[in-house]
Order: sequence, then structure tokens, then C-alpha cells
Amino acid sequence: MRKSIYLLLTFFGLALGLTSCFKDKETDFSGYNKCAITAISLKDLEWTDTVPDQYGADSLVTHKITGTNYPFTIDQVNGLIYNVDSLPMGTPVKKILLNVTSDGNAVYQRTSTDDTYYYLSSDTIDFTHPIKAMVVSMSNNYSKNYTISLNVHKQHADSTKWNVQREAWAGKELKAPRAVKYGVRVAVYGKKDGKLMVTTAYAGSHDFSTPVEVEGVSSNASYDNIVYFQNALYMLDKNALYVSDDAVNWTQMQTNTPISHLMGCNTNEIFGVYDDSFITSADANAWNKEYTEHPEFIPDSNIYSITTSYSTNLDLERTVTFGQQKESTDTIATAWFRDNGYQENYSNLWGYTYISRDNNYALPNLDNLVVMLYKDYLIAIGNNCRNKGYKRALDYVYVSKDWGLTWKGQKDEKFDTYLKLPSSLYRNDKEFAAYVDNDYNLWILFAESGDMWYGYLNKMKFAK
Repeated sequence: MRKSIYLLLTFFGLALGLTSCFKDKETDFSGYNKCAITAISLKDLEWTDTVPDQYGADSLVTHKITGTNYPFTIDQVNGLIYNVDSLPMGTPVKKILLNVTSDGNAVYQRTSTDDTYYYLSSDTIDFTHPIKAMVVSMSNNYSKNYTISLNVHKQHADSTKWNVQREAWAGKELKAPRAVKYGVRVAVYGKKDGKLMVTTAYAGSHDFSTPVEVEGVSSNASYDNIVYFQNALYMLDKNALYVSDDAVNWTQMQTNTPISHLMGCNTNEIFGVYDDSFITSADANAWNKEYTEHPEFIPDSNIYSITTSYSTNLDLERTVTFGQQKESTDTIATAWFRDNGYQENYSNLWGYTYISRDNNYALPNLDNLVVMLYKDYLIAIGNNCRNKGYKRALDYVYVSKDWGLTWKGQKDEKFDTYLKLPSSLYRNDKEFAAYVDNDYNLWILFAESGDMWYGYLNKMKFAK
């Protein structure tokens, strides 16, 4: 340990016998009377950490931080030095190296009760708490006191924060649950004792109602592609269309054509399929047939549809629809898209998104596929690919920022800025329903266990 400089000064007693070098405007700052920290920066950091991989197994990860990316602000008037941009959560701060430039001799106090020491560039400083520092002029006639702080995020800036309520979901006895959001509420449908049941709640709430039997449709109604269109819910039962405003009671509509399954909606139209062709309606009563290319790729089950406006033109909407084909063994999920506003110029409004089967960034054909809009990108979760050999086991989150053309998973590099599942949910083999509420929480409701998980990307809480 280096010798303390009590013979030169004491840390708190110096100010009593010396004049602050910023107090007198007529003080001569030249030569040996100068005293100030003029520049300070963080040296590069590197450390290793043990974290779970996408399958929950421990792996060793090396973290690196470029110190100059986190500049310090020097407040000479108040004697405060700090980094405005906080270091990432988990950064070790007990052995920090600094680059300090000063006019005069810099000394610092290691702890609140410790001696004061001359600063050397090789010193590792503990920034668990702010430290006291001082610069003394070469003449020993002047001094300046500082408090130096190192700010670190208490949470990862782009990490996903997860919460769980064990055995709390009222619909835990439902088989093959499926969630649909309608207005400010959410309904989860499923089977129990051969009957079609539903439980409802305000979106983002833990308080789901006791499941009740759905009225007006049979137990074989197609609840895997319910569409919320113009403040009403629509569902098919044996090619007949039914409507509901409370998710429980359904009434058959008198349409001009049978409908095999629904394909989503935009602001002005609801979409369906019949006889291997797309059909569309502005009121869900009168339907018009459209020319359809590649009808062999139209999904017929587990259909999810998302519609949102273009950021460059709010009047132009794009609808993207994903699903599965019951008889297909394809390893790639089926995807279609449709833009509104071109009816007068194009006869084929739907486009099939062809993706090469050897594309490393295609969305796998997941069992129990759920596709959702999360702020300005798509997320998808589901059970492992059929060709992986796993049965009904939850996979990780997939993300697409180009409307389903390419997808990145949690195993891909630079995924930290996206929503992702906690390692404890990998390979969970319970059936589940999922939805995103209006506050960007992803909810996953598990059957059997009744566990309710809800998570959000930290930065989303400041992006609304």
C-alpha cells in the first residue's frame, strides 16, 4: 500500500486552510497555482459471465466495453463528475481503471473512512459508491474538491423483464387454448369435457372469469381463426359465419356464400377463403370472390393475421397472415400479405410470401404457432418444429422486422434489443395461449399448471 499523504494535507481539513482555486476571480491560475481535473475517461473493460443459452444450459460469455463510449461530464462549479450514459447492467465496478488529466496533484479517498492517496493511472478504483477526490496545486496553496460517480443501469436497457403468477389462471383446465384480443378485453377459448369454453378478462389483467360454455355455435366451431372486425368478433362453424360482441354468445349471419376459414381483416374489409380462393367483404354479409394465385399454399388452420399502417403513409395498411396446412409436412410456416388501396389497379390483391426452404432465416412451421405485433415488428412463438423430434415443447421467440420475409431467433447474434423468453420456459411442454396487451406486455397463459407469465422489453415502457 502506498504511503498516505497526511504529511502533505488531510482530505477534509485542507479546505479550512486553503483557498478554493475557483473562489477568487483575480486568483492567478498560471504556473504552480492551477488545480482542476481537466479530463477523465473510462478505460476499456472486459469480463466473463456465466449465462443460460437458449436451451437453459450454462455457457461462458465474454463482455467487452469501450470506455470512450461512456464519456464523463465534469461540473467544475459544483465539483461533480459523472457519466451521463449509464454502463450496461452487470458491469463490474469494483476494479475500474480511469484516465485522468489534471492541473495539479490528484488524490482520492478509497472509502468514506479510508486515508487519501495520490492517484496513479494503474489504480483500480471501487465505484460501488461515489468517491471523493481532490486536486492540489503544485504550490500547495490551492485545492478543488470533486465527487466522482459511475452510473450503471439497474436493468438491462433492452432486456425483457418477466413476472409470473403461479397457478393463477382460471382457464388452466382448457385444452388447446387460443387467445383473441377484442377492444380492451381478451378472450381465451379452449375445450373442456368436449365442450367449447371461454374465459375473459381486461387485456393486461390477471383476473380472468370462470370459464363458461360458448353459446350459439357447436363445440367444433373454428376458434383457431377468430377475427375482430369493426367492434365485433367473427367465427366460423361448419362454413357458416357467426358474430358476437361479448365473446360468449354468438349469432349466425346470413351471408351470400359459405366460408371455409377466415384470413383476418383491415380497417374496411374482412377476409376469408372459400373454394380455394380469397373472398372479401365490407360488412361480413356480402362477400366478393378474388382471383387467387397459388391456392395450394393457403393455410387452413391455426391462422393469425396482423394489420398495421405504413409509417410512411398512414392511409396505407398491410395485412400479413400466417398459418398452417393440416396435411402439410413443410418445415416453413405459410405466409401471405395484402395491401389496401390498390383495388382499381390490381385484380390479385393477396401475395404469397415465397421463402426458400433452405433459408436460414425463415419462420419454422411451429406447432401451436402464435404470431403477434409488438410495437413495430412481428414476434412469433410456438412449439418446436415438427422435424426436430420434440413434441409440444415451447421454442424461443422469433422476430421479423420485414413483415415475415426473414426471422431472427434468440439463438442469433445481436438479439438483445428484442423481446425474448426466459430460460426457464424453454422446453415447457404445457399447452398455452398468448397475446400482447396495449402496454406491450407479452402474456403467456399455460394450461394444466395455470401459470401466467407476462414480460415486456424495458425500453418499450418509455416508447409509447
